[in-house]
Amino acid sequence: MFAIRSHMPEASASDLKALCVALWDWTYCSDCKNEQLCGTEDCPSRRQAELEYYFNHYKRFTKMYEPGIHGHSAPALKSHADLKRAAKCVRDSPKLTRQQLKSKLDLVLLAEKQQDISDWERDKAFAMAVKTWTMISCDLEQPDFRYLEQGFSNVWWKPDHTVKQFFDDIFPQTAQHNNRGRRSVLPDDLKNSISARKLRRYAHVSFRATDSLYDHLKFDRKHRIVSIFHHTAFLKEHLLLTKDLPPSADAEACFQLGALPRQLCLEVLDSIQTVLFPLADKKSQSFLYYLVSTANFDPDTLSFDRTGVPYAYEPRFLYFRERLLDLYAELENPPPRGAVEAWLQRKSGERYVMLATLLGVIFAILLGFIGLALSGFQAWIAWQQWKHPIG
Repeated sequence: MFAIRSHMPEASASDLKALCVALWDWTYCSDCKNEQLCGTEDCPSRRQAELEYYFNHYKRFTKMYEPGIHGHSAPALKSHADLKRAAKCVRDSPKLTRQQLKSKLDLVLLAEKQQDISDWERDKAFAMAVKTWTMISCDLEQPDFRYLEQGFSNVWWKPDHTVKQFFDDIFPQTAQHNNRGRRSVLPDDLKNSISARKLRRYAHVSFRATDSLYDHLKFDRKHRIVSIFHHTAFLKEHLLLTKDLPPSADAEACFQLGALPRQLCLEVLDSIQTVLFPLADKKSQSFLYYLVSTANFDPDTLSFDRTGVPYAYEPRFLYFRERLLDLYAELENPPPRGAVEAWLQRKSGERYVMLATLLGVIFAILLGFIGLALSGFQAWIAWQQWKHPIG
C-alpha cells in the first residue's frame, strides 16, 4: 500500500448546501433543489450569503487536509460528502463519549472502504468533523504541528467525555461569586466600561479576528491583542435550532438538537455587539466597521439579530465573565508608557500620583537652580560694578 498525497478538492456550491443540511437541518424549497432562482421567502437559502465567511473558512481548512501523509495509509476522508457525514455523526450523538464516537465514525466512514486506514488518519477525520460543527480544534492523540503553525488553537477532548463534558472542560461556567468575590453577572456600569474604543485608547489594545470559538476574548498581553470570534452568522444558525426550547433549557437540551449551548452563543454575540462594540453607539459601530474593512471581520457582526431567541433575554456572562473582567482590569491598570512609568508602581492611580509628585519635585528643583543662577549672576554684576566703578 502506498501513501496517498492528494488534497481534498475545494467545496462546490452543492457541497456547501449539503453541509448546511447536515449541520442545521436546512430544508430547501423546490426551486433551490432544482438549481433555480429561489422564490420562497422563508427558504433558508436566503441566509446562505450571510455565511460566506464561515464557508470561506471551511474551504481553507479543508484545503489544508492532506490524506496519507503519516505512514502508508489510505485517507479516512476522500470528499466533502465524507466530511459532511462525519460532522453529522458527531452532531447527532451527544450522549456518546469521544472513544465511542470514533468507533461510530469508523462504521460511518470506513464501511465501504476496503483499505487500511491508520489511527492517525481516523483521528484527523474526527478532529475535522468536530471543527466543522463547532469551530473548535480538538486535540489529536498525536499533535498535527502543521495545524498549530497555521494558528489553530487545539484543546484536549478526553476519550471518556461526551461533547457536553468536553465543553464543560474548555468553557467552565462560573458561579455567582468566585473566590475573588467577582459577580457572575456584569453590572451595567461595568459593561459600559469595557468598550473596544476605550481599550484601544487607554490600554493600547488592538483586535484581531479568530476562527476559533475557544479563543474568543483571549488577551495576548505580550502583543496587546484581543481575539474576537467573528463568525456571528454561524452562531445565529445554532440559535435558530434552539428557538423552540424554553428559556430555562440547559446545554444538554441544546446538544440533543444538534446545536451549541444557547447561553454560550448569546454570550459571544453580546460580548461583541453590546459590550465591546455596542451597536447603539455610532463611534463603536464605526470602529467595528473599520475592523470589517481592514481586519477581515465578518460583516455580519454589524447585524444585530436575535431571531433565534423568541423571548426577552437579559445578558449574563457565565462562560466569558473572567475574560471580560480581565479586560476591565487592563483598563484600570493600563500598561506604562516609557521607562519612567515602567519604573513606577503598576496600579494606575498610584502610578500617576507618584508621577505628578515626581514631576513637581523636578520642577521645584529646576526653579531652584534657575533662582540660584539668577542670584549668582546678580551678585557677579554687583561685584563688577564695585570693582570697576563708572566715572
